[in-house]
Amino acid sequence: MTTNLTPQQVLLAAADLMEKRGKAIGHYWDATGRCCALGAISIAASEWQAYDAAKELLHKHIDEDLSIPTWSDANDAATVIAALRRAGGA
Repeated sequence: MTTNLTPQQVLLAAADLMEKRGKAIGHYWDATGRCCALGAISIAASEWQAYDAAKELLHKHIDEDLSIPTWSDANDAATVIAALRRAGGA
């Protein structure tokens, strides 16, 4: 099943997911449902092509010397959510 979500739509949905569930550190998601940036993107994307495109777009909006997981773990939820929204065009 193809959802045809744009990378921007995926990032905005990921921001909403993280805001609702909370932010995980060190895992894509944890037993309580919290998720890191990549975990939220993977849940929101529901297909690999959308996941990869959203990941690339987010990486352009963060410190490019860091991987997304390292950056996500190093920042608080508000910072990560704001970056997801900014990269998503909100």
